[in-house]
Amino acid sequence: YDLPQEVVPGVWSAIGATAPGTYANSGHNNNLSFVITGEGVVVVNAGDNYLLAKALHDEIKKITDQPVRYVVLENGQGHAMFGIVQSVHMRRMR
Repeated sequence: YDLPQEVVPGVWSAIGATAPGTYANSGHNNNLSFVITGEGVVVVNAGDNYLLAKALHDEIKKITDQPVRYVVLENGQGHAMFGIVQSVHMRRMR
């Protein structure tokens, strides 16, 4: 898992591997991004698994106190959506 980097002010992205998901890359083989707005955070892609999604949400909490309001899935592939359970859980925790 690569930590999110600020691309432009308020827009962050953790760039994934350009290879299939493996134990070594924690299933992080797509880009996990988020946008911090005045009303909350919009996450783009939920990640491949619960732990990857949790790691992303832990980083979001270090960067902002804003709650996650929306999770946008760019497609129905596993690397974009399997972490949605963690994303929903974190939204309820706020």
